[in-house]
Amino acid sequence: MGELVSPAGALSPNNFWEKHVLTGADGVLRFKSGRNVVLSIEETRTRERDCARVRTQIISEYKWERRDIGGNLMDVRDTLIAYRNVPADGDVDAVRVMERESKQRQLIKGFRAPTADVAWAPHTPLLGIVDVLGNLYIYQVTPQCQVQKYLNIMYSGQDFQWESPKISWCGYVPDEDDEELHMVAVYEKNRVIIYNLSEIRSPDVVDGYDTTLDKALDIEKAVWRIQVDESKEITAMSISPDATAVAVAVNDGTVLFYMIENEQKIAQTWRPDFGGHVVSQLFFIDNIAAADKSEEQFWKFCVAVGDSGRRIHLFDCENWSCLGRLRLDSPLQGVPLHIHLDRSSRYIIIVDVDGANIFCVELDYSQVYPKFSAVTQIAFCHPLVTAVPFGITFGEQTEDDGGSTFDDEDDGDNDGNKVILHLCGINYKNLVQLDITVERTAQYLPTIDMIDVGQQKEQFAMVPGPSSSTGNGGGLLQIAGAAPLQGITEMRSQLEELNAKVEKLVARADRAEQAELLRRNSTGNEELLRMMQQFKEEMSLREERLIANVNECVQQTRDHTISTVRSSLNENSLSLETQIQANNKHVSEMINQRVHEKMREAIQQLLVPAIERTCGQLFVQLNEHFRLGIEQYLSQLRTLQQATVESATPAPVPSERQLIVQQLHALLQTGNIPAAFEHALNLADEEALLYVLHQVNPDEFFSNDNVLSQAVLLPLLQQLTRDLDRESDLKFRFMEFVLPAISVYDPETALHVPGVLTVLLGELTKLRSRATDQQTRRACHIISRVAENMLNLIKMG
Repeated sequence: MGELVSPAGALSPNNFWEKHVLTGADGVLRFKSGRNVVLSIEETRTRERDCARVRTQIISEYKWERRDIGGNLMDVRDTLIAYRNVPADGDVDAVRVMERESKQRQLIKGFRAPTADVAWAPHTPLLGIVDVLGNLYIYQVTPQCQVQKYLNIMYSGQDFQWESPKISWCGYVPDEDDEELHMVAVYEKNRVIIYNLSEIRSPDVVDGYDTTLDKALDIEKAVWRIQVDESKEITAMSISPDATAVAVAVNDGTVLFYMIENEQKIAQTWRPDFGGHVVSQLFFIDNIAAADKSEEQFWKFCVAVGDSGRRIHLFDCENWSCLGRLRLDSPLQGVPLHIHLDRSSRYIIIVDVDGANIFCVELDYSQVYPKFSAVTQIAFCHPLVTAVPFGITFGEQTEDDGGSTFDDEDDGDNDGNKVILHLCGINYKNLVQLDITVERTAQYLPTIDMIDVGQQKEQFAMVPGPSSSTGNGGGLLQIAGAAPLQGITEMRSQLEELNAKVEKLVARADRAEQAELLRRNSTGNEELLRMMQQFKEEMSLREERLIANVNECVQQTRDHTISTVRSSLNENSLSLETQIQANNKHVSEMINQRVHEKMREAIQQLLVPAIERTCGQLFVQLNEHFRLGIEQYLSQLRTLQQATVESATPAPVPSERQLIVQQLHALLQTGNIPAAFEHALNLADEEALLYVLHQVNPDEFFSNDNVLSQAVLLPLLQQLTRDLDRESDLKFRFMEFVLPAISVYDPETALHVPGVLTVLLGELTKLRSRATDQQTRRACHIISRVAENMLNLIKMG
């Protein structure tokens, strides 16, 4: 499919921009042509109160600090409000659901990750929530604010990393009353996943349940996936109310249209002209709130938003021609504006958070094509965090409760033209309801003589602008370069004639305006004089009586006030004294309790561990001193006994075992422990090795590195492996130090290490199967793991 290019209107008056300045006044600013409008916002000034057109009702206290959280902070549907409680530390948050009138509220939590977006379905009370991992949570909420899980779909794919996904609902309009379809899309970066919840959720299941994307893909017509090129990013999307098509805006400036079928293919490509800016929001003008939809045509017109909400264009979806442009020039550059379209598609609501303004732009459908009709600026004295529309009331349906009183500058306006826009907003202190009263101006149809001129002619700048969605159209001064000289002369004469006609129209409008102003001033002055005369006469009659009544009321009020203040001061002083005493007692108890807790905590965390370490060291030293003293005493006693025996009996010939023990003892006494191990291993005598093991403390001996050579460590491990049933604990203690000391890459022993380790694992396995005590089994398990790791290291090397 090729790109849709709109034809350029060459010399249409719509190619000129209609300029207006928004000064913060409460009046309605009507547009002349409403096709090309520039609104310049004056620099924000400090206001003492909100605009008279807005009535503010506090729903609940909700303190909020300004920060970027991504996605919607709040969404509203009729009387149901849903907003995210986002912690400042970025931890997993929760979603609060509230019924606006009864103040009933529920808290939804238990998300697997921090939430990224929240949105209500336009056609049914289903709340959609998506977290930063792409998991979708759907909840059904009753009008009494009873929340029930509808369906949770966990994203189980590994081919895509979500960061801040967004939700887009299909505002489904059924062909039949009993028909039901719930469709929602999750999109981010270059990917869109569309879920048909009616197909995924089993109709036989009453309660909600959890499922995964992989399981949903196995269901026919339950999931559709759209993926654009990886170098592109999706900026906005919209699903048609009949659930047959989806429009996807990409950051290269194009809008792609897909048909929701088994195989997703691009049905159309459209490239609107935004002066180099991409489409950030896309609204198709469908009155989904209308009672009778038999004659509604879906996707007949659309509103495209770009340049962070500063450019709003109207398009005809049949030939994609641009029907109107509206640009906002704000002194706060770079700050995005939030655009909303009410469900009746009558008003475009622009929320300027940083400027503390809300702009209500009315759309006029009285002609063949819609256009921008008027704008009303609503200024606030306090900054807003967000505001979302949820309803609109027309004409006689409104109730005059005195909450929105203002001076109507147009005598032709009446209650039938009054429209109230209902919004929910969040400021830094409260969650509030905003009821904004505007006038319906769609009936204001200018005559032929008044087109493109009027009361603000000085702001109507003859500046040429683009006339097609592709930017190829031009203004009155834009002429094709290939045109001949005769054509230029003819067009110049036509321009001069057109300028003369425009000047005549301006003069005629001035005369008509001055005449109407004189007539109104004359009538108003006569009425004012009559009312002032009446007022003067009445005041002269009532002045004395009024003064007397006022003096009497003042005196009574003064006496009553003094009595009330004195009694209140006495009561408050007594109450304050009682409260101070109670607070002092409470504070002293809290301080004592806090001191006791801190002292207990300090003793447990600092003093007790220090005493335990000191006692442990003392026990080790005492044990060592006792051992040395006992050994010295036994050695002296042994020497004395030997001397006594030798003096009484002839010297016997020592046996071979005694000679071995004497040799090992001599080596150990001289501190030559490595030589003692070598001698015992060379003898291949287990008794000699056990004698050395009993005499050596492994903790002290192996505290230094490389105390035994690799040629001694491997035979020692081999001797320890034999007969593990005997002296098991002693052998395990030495194995714990010998195994880590063996180098598997030593050139002298590397060939023999695997065999020794294999034999060790076999003996440990046998001993573990025979052992009954838990300590022996645990020691076998630990040494086996060390030996297995060494074997794996040898295999990897």
